[in-house]
Amino acid sequence: MVDNLDRALARLANLARDDHEQNRSMSVEEHYTRRLDRAIERQRTRYTYLQRAKSTITTLLIHRAKLRSLLEAIAFEVLHNNKECVEIVAELLAGVEKEL
Repeated sequence: MVDNLDRALARLANLARDDHEQNRSMSVEEHYTRRLDRAIERQRTRYTYLQRAKSTITTLLIHRAKLRSLLEAIAFEVLHNNKECVEIVAELLAGVEKEL
C-alpha cells in the first residue's frame, strides 16, 4: 500500500511539473497542492482526517515556498558580498551546528 501511495505522489509531482511548464503563473508547489486538493475533494467517502491532512500539507507547501524565496534572497546577498548578511548567516549556521 505504501508503494502505491509513493507512486501516486510521485505521479502527482510529475503532473505538477508538467502543469508548471504549461502555466508558469503558479509554482510547481501550487500546482501540486491544487492537484492534491482536487484528488482529496473527489473522494466518494469523506474522511475528516484527509481534510486535516490536506490543510497540513497545504500549509507546509506554502511555508516551503516562502522559505525558498527567503533562501534565494539570502543567497543573493551573500553572493554580492553583503558583509552584514554573511555574518548573520554564519551565526545562524553556527547555532544550527550546535543544536545538531
